Amino acid sequence: MLYYDLTDEAQITRLLQARLDRTIAKPVAWARLAAAAAGLSHADVARAANEALKDALISSQSGRVGQAAVISMLDERRTIAAKLTTEA
Repeated sequence: MLYYDLTDEAQITRLLQARLDRTIAKPVAWARLAAAAAGLSHADVARAANEALKDALISSQSGRVGQAAVISMLDERRTIAAKLTTEA
């Protein structure tokens, strides 16, 4: 079995910026988003960012991702990750 260290807040910030910088509504509180993602894996953070972007593109005329939507997706990934670790 392989174990990976969780991403730190600086890595999370860079990941979210890479995924969302062009599409997120400005101004952005990157530190707040990174804090909301603390404890999640790189894959979970990337998936949450992708899901928030997808939802914005499907449901919004502007295609802009709101910070609240990103935090909501991060919380959803945290819930899923918690369920998977308790079942294992």
